[in-house]
Amino acid sequence: MVTKCKICGFETRLTEVKRDQTRYHYCDRCEYISKDSSCHVSEDQEFVIYDRHTNSIEDESYVTYFRNFINNTILKFESEGKKGLDFGSGPEPVLSELLKRDYGYDMDIYDKFYAPDRIYEGKTYDLVTSTEVVEHLDDPIEYFKLFRSLLTKDGILAIMTQFHPRDDSKFEGWHYRRDESHISFFTPETIKWIAGIVGLEVVFMDHHKNITLKLKSEEEDKMELIKSYTHDDIVDSELTSIHKRITARGIIMNGDEILMIYTKRYNDYSFPGGGVDPDEAIEEGLLRELTEETGAQNVKIIGAFGRVEELRPIHYPEYDAMHQTSYFYTCSADRSLGVANPEAYEIQNGSEPVWVKLVDAIEHNKKVIEQNDPSIGFSIHRETMVLERIIEKQRWCECTKKYCNP
Repeated sequence: MVTKCKICGFETRLTEVKRDQTRYHYCDRCEYISKDSSCHVSEDQEFVIYDRHTNSIEDESYVTYFRNFINNTILKFESEGKKGLDFGSGPEPVLSELLKRDYGYDMDIYDKFYAPDRIYEGKTYDLVTSTEVVEHLDDPIEYFKLFRSLLTKDGILAIMTQFHPRDDSKFEGWHYRRDESHISFFTPETIKWIAGIVGLEVVFMDHHKNITLKLKSEEEDKMELIKSYTHDDIVDSELTSIHKRITARGIIMNGDEILMIYTKRYNDYSFPGGGVDPDEAIEEGLLRELTEETGAQNVKIIGAFGRVEELRPIHYPEYDAMHQTSYFYTCSADRSLGVANPEAYEIQNGSEPVWVKLVDAIEHNKKVIEQNDPSIGFSIHRETMVLERIIEKQRWCECTKKYCNP
């Protein structure tokens, strides 16, 4: 009898680990692996395994383990609210205590063995955490639906579960599989499937175990369209193959100054940011690009600003043109910049991060456009247009000496 995948409904293939005669159902589409129900331990046996855990907030190595999780999955994406739930808090709720003690969160806890009261019912939270839990769940979709229902509009869901190695022989010897209470195994691909099914979107995911999700709002599609245009060198009637590219760019203000990239080759100011990788969420790609290009520290995404759609020339011979969508986000960061890690072509072009007065950046770019030098870059019109839109949207406050929202 063929078993359907519990995530995507695709037919699974049955595999068996000979050394312990444990059977698994492997989905080649979404990469979800579930342990066959005949191989599950009983609830009493599961509790015995749980109860072996002796973690404590006095254990510095365990605290460091959670601090890394907090830094990676929470602090960059948290909203202003500080109400949280730790789902599956364990015998000693170290993560919850740490979030309360050091990060100002008001935390609820739930654990089916150690804190079984469903305190979360009828509530919503700015943060829901679930660490080393989802691998114990027989029906992950239902629990992810529950997590989604518990989030406030701007809330985030932070998950930790180790991703399986996508290799049958490596899976057999994988330590995570050998925990008898673990029955569900995931990869980044599985998480994307789950997010799409339950109405979440991935904003961060590494390739090991850490995930951040939020409510799917279709914000990018609804983001204000600043402008849509076709470059002069493009003739629509001649286009048969168009390459699509997604980029994310950050607007970081400090008083009357803005963080920009000055490029010597083009003699222009542009917003820090760049292309989003195919396996990245847009916000995740933005944070990566800001760190790489500028060395910006303590970067946080505040909200969507607007998008620009361009049909522009492309240097790939297999395409006639490129359709590029640039998503702009307002962000915050420390004024002091760390060490940037630019790509080779950016170094060759003489690109460097600089703080410059907003009005000066606009004036400079406009002069370059007027001169129409042969070295002028494709991006200068778009960047200048967005700089001017910032001026339109904001007003200078003499009291705070900052640009403020109108």
